[in-house]
Amino acid sequence: MLSKRNWKQWPSDMYWARAVGRMGRRFGSDLLGGLVYTKEELEDVDDYEGGYGGDGAGYETTTKREIDPGKDLMTGAVAASTKEAVDELNAKMHAVNNHVDWPALIGLCVKAQFEVENRSELTEGLRNEWWLRLRNAVAKLETFEFDGETAASPVEVKTAFVWAFPKFDGDIPMLETPVEVKAEADDEPAPLPTPTDEEKARLEEEAQSAQFGD
Repeated sequence: MLSKRNWKQWPSDMYWARAVGRMGRRFGSDLLGGLVYTKEELEDVDDYEGGYGGDGAGYETTTKREIDPGKDLMTGAVAASTKEAVDELNAKMHAVNNHVDWPALIGLCVKAQFEVENRSELTEGLRNEWWLRLRNAVAKLETFEFDGETAASPVEVKTAFVWAFPKFDGDIPMLETPVEVKAEADDEPAPLPTPTDEEKARLEEEAQSAQFGD
């Protein structure tokens, strides 16, 4: 890259731009929508390294670097960290397999990856990382075809979570009875109150008055 004209003429500006771009992807990938690169960055990758530069003749021009589940937000992953995002992720996990003991699995992954007993021991930075890894694990799992089945197998769940939490290599905890995810209260119509006899009489009287114009 240092042989290119823009790097020779404006080295400090080029270093600055690359540093800002890398910082944005590492610390704000959820705000940027995942992997975001400038046109110049893509052009500066050597053709013969399988990158984007030149005309790409004879090379795969759509090649992207491998996603780091601890730094990059995978496409399709839950993007926010709000209560609504937590509820969305919980629904996604139970949708792919409601026999998995998800809280137990998350606890095992956190313990293995960060060498702590529970999440309360994590620093703020590590809490952000485990949440990013968890979102990526579920997004990765959703890309599987589940071998024609409607639910992910324990092997597939383990594959996705080992990818997101490389230090985890245990068994997937399963439940004997599947968990039923109840709909949110806002999604269910509120039952109508049963009127009393007095209210019924008053309503009938009002209806007759309206009908006959009294």
